[in-house]
Order: sequence, then C-alpha cells, then structure tokens
Amino acid sequence: MGRVWAWVAVLLAACSEPQLFAPYPDLGGSRSVVFLLSGPGGPEARAVDLGTRPVLELDAPFRKGQDGILYALGFVETLSALGLSSGEIASAPEPNRSVAPELVLQARYQGGELSDWAPVTPLPEAVAAFRLPRPSGCTPFEIQKIEALDGFAIRRPLALPDGRAIAMGPHGLALLDRDGQVLERSDPVIPEASAAGVSSDGKLFAVGTNIVARIEVDPLRYEVVATGSIAELPVKWVAVEPGEDPQVYAFSGTGAWTRVAPGPPAEVARIEIDGIDVAQGGIASLGPDDTVAATSGSAYVYRLRGGQVRTTSPPKLVIGFDAVVEHQGKAILAEVPGGDLIAYNGQTFTALPGKGQANVLDLAPFRSTYVATTKGGFIAEYVDGSSCLITHPDIREMMTISALGDGAVFSAINSEGRDTWWTLMPTD
Repeated sequence: MGRVWAWVAVLLAACSEPQLFAPYPDLGGSRSVVFLLSGPGGPEARAVDLGTRPVLELDAPFRKGQDGILYALGFVETLSALGLSSGEIASAPEPNRSVAPELVLQARYQGGELSDWAPVTPLPEAVAAFRLPRPSGCTPFEIQKIEALDGFAIRRPLALPDGRAIAMGPHGLALLDRDGQVLERSDPVIPEASAAGVSSDGKLFAVGTNIVARIEVDPLRYEVVATGSIAELPVKWVAVEPGEDPQVYAFSGTGAWTRVAPGPPAEVARIEIDGIDVAQGGIASLGPDDTVAATSGSAYVYRLRGGQVRTTSPPKLVIGFDAVVEHQGKAILAEVPGGDLIAYNGQTFTALPGKGQANVLDLAPFRSTYVATTKGGFIAEYVDGSSCLITHPDIREMMTISALGDGAVFSAINSEGRDTWWTLMPTD
C-alpha cells in the first residue's frame, strides 16, 4: 500500500517506552477511519477524520513482550455523516447495520515494531465484534439487494397505496410485495416509455415521447391509450391526478409541461428561462385539477389549476428544488442548496424538520419523515438534530427511491457499474 506521510503514534502503556510511529494507511476513497487496537488488555478504538489526519495517540494495552494488531477501518462517510466525533469511541450495544467499512487494513505489533499496513480478509473476529455506534435518533436500517431484479435497467419505482410498488425499466415492469419480493413481471417493455406516475388513488400511467400507457395490476399489464407526437424528449416526470378519468401530465427536460391524457396532447406551460436547469426537480398532483412542478434551476413553484399556471415561491431564499414528491395532498420539495424539506399545500409553505442533505436525487415518505437518495452513494433520513446517512459497500451511485411496505425500494448503480434494485427496511 502507498504511504501517506502523516503519522499514527502508538503510546505504549509503560511510561518508559518510547512512542511508536507508523504512517497512515492508504485508505483509497475513505473519508474517515476508525483505528481499532486489539491486544491482551482488550480493544480500544479512535475515530479520525481523514480531512485532518492528526497525530493519533493510542494508549496501547501492550506490555513488553506482548503482541497485538492495529486495524484501520476505512469508511466512505465523514465522521459527521457517521454521527461521530474525533477521538475515543466505544463499541455500541447494538450495531449500526446501515454502514460498513469500505476496507479493512491491519498492521501487526510484534517485538516492539509495527509492520506495514496490509489488507485483511475475511473480516477478523475483533473487527466483526466491534459495533459502530448509531447516530442518535436515526432509524436502524437493513439494506437488501433484490436479486431477481439484478440487471433490470433503471427507470423509477412507483409506490402503490396498498404498500406494494412497481419497478419500471426498459426491461419491463415488476410488481413487488411489501417486503420487496417480486410477485409478477410484465414483458415486453412499454415501448419508448421513459417516465411514469401514480395518483393518490392508485391510477398508474407511463409516458414517452410517442406513447401514453395505462398500467394495471392484479394481473400486471399495460394498455396503450395514445400514440403519436405526445411530448417533447426527454420526458422526465409524470403526474397523475386522482379520479375516474384522470388528467395526466408530463414534464420534459426542455421545460415543456404537457397534458397527455385524456384527449389529444396539449402544452399547458413552458418553463423556460435563460440558463434554467431542469436536470433535477419533479411534478406532483395535489388533487383533482391541481398539479405543481418545480426544478433545480428556478426558485419558483409552478401551480396548474383551472387551466392556468401561476408561480409562487417560499419565503425562504432558495435557488431551486432538487426533488418533488406528493404526500398526503402536499408537494414535498427538497430545496437547493441545503436539501432542507418544504411542504406546499397549494396555499402556504411549511418548513419540515430534519437535517438537510445537499444534492438530493429523489425523495420518498418514511414513517413520519422522509428518506432521500443523494449524490455520493448515500440515502439520507431526515431526523432533527442528527445527520443520518446510510450506504452499502456494493453501491457506487444511488438513483431513484419510493415507499415500499414499512420502508422503501430504491435503484442504484453497484460497484461493477450494473443496474441494481434494493430494499431499505427498518430493523427496530
């Protein structure tokens, strides 16, 4: 391993012994490290933020003539994201199952000397037994890969009112039960459909540049309801209003907002200003004849009601909105730049509790709060006063997320660059 010329100083228990210096290990992309010293006197752990790399002092439990091992547990999260501070930490009664070290290295203390750092597999007993504390207030989660959807290309999951969900991608549709088990798959794919939406009463539609399709469940199938020149490319988001013959709207990356059903397509608005960024954002229905849209490049929220689009904005100064989701008749918006959540009911804006995370990709309700996928390979749980970030060593990039049963289902790019689907379930 390459050597980084910052130093770990191990102080031996006997006061007469000199300090033992060793270089920090090469921990790749890790942002923090927990040093775990295992020896005859029991384990001792220190947390270090790799952005600072201080000289680390460990009161080693070694006596003259005794040996031990120093482990370095590298984490992709910062100490702040782990809910830790620099310094001594103790093993927790219950493990934080939401995080795992990116890599584990070891250096042996033997005969008064510390060896070079080297990777170690399988996980040593001392490391497996050490339980990283969970930040206060954060939900303990377990992340499980949905093996049946491995390689199932990503679009977006759709949460159903009964707690189930539908995974949609270029390879077709998959109906998931409340635990993430695949109940049914529909092939072939809905041709050219690039986005989909679901109403609060369970009406599902998929939309592409040249197609509108209604999705049915039990059994899982779809019915094409319109073809031709439907919406501008690319269709990014779809909103479906509740009702027997729902209004269906598509929002394109060009800023075109189009009613695509029922009847012939009709552009209702074009949100287009110089330099606008519609890479992130969303569209959501607040109820019959009431739909809102927002993007990451505009501080305005656009509301369509009675055939007219009006603009409004929250009292808080924002740059734009990275994600929008409908929940209980409100639009929940993740603001730019801080990622704080704001609820909009069509009349007023209300700031929601929870510590915001920058660079939100997608958002879903969870219990009395929300979870969001973010850039950097994290899922953030919005909890007041705590930074609750969740990750998995096999996930490189988070994508979309929606509610599923008691937790959520999300899509991600794994460490090998493959499309994957996962469940996020609380364990408490």
